[in-house]
Amino acid sequence: MIKLLLVVLLLFFSGSSKKEIVPATDQNTDSGYTESFNDEDSVWNYAGSSQPVKLTYIRGYETCSSYETEDPELISACVDAVKVMKLGEETDLCALDADDTLYFEMENGDSYSLMFEAGILVRDGNRYEVSGFSVLSKVLERIACE
Repeated sequence: MIKLLLVVLLLFFSGSSKKEIVPATDQNTDSGYTESFNDEDSVWNYAGSSQPVKLTYIRGYETCSSYETEDPELISACVDAVKVMKLGEETDLCALDADDTLYFEMENGDSYSLMFEAGILVRDGNRYEVSGFSVLSKVLERIACE
């Protein structure tokens, strides 16, 4: 049953987004951060103005692994990848053993977190399809290999 669900999710996500996502680092900006981001269909909705200085990435797949980085380049690439992601429709799909959780620690002591289940954003107990998760996945892989 779980294998069938994973196959269905894989098929769903392999064709769900035909748009090309360009990371914010490829755009003409002075830094990878903006002071706040309040676009309603954006995945990044941190309302503060502080910049992240530490990132803890928890990969909850068949086994759980935790990675931490204070590398400004990797943190900026991660934030930029999340900022280009857009919220899609709410969904009832869920996945077990496929969690990606991001904990950002800001320079002012605030924290901000995001959780994805097989590329689906989990926010306030609801699940949302998102575009651009593949860009974030590449950055997370870099963090895991650091």
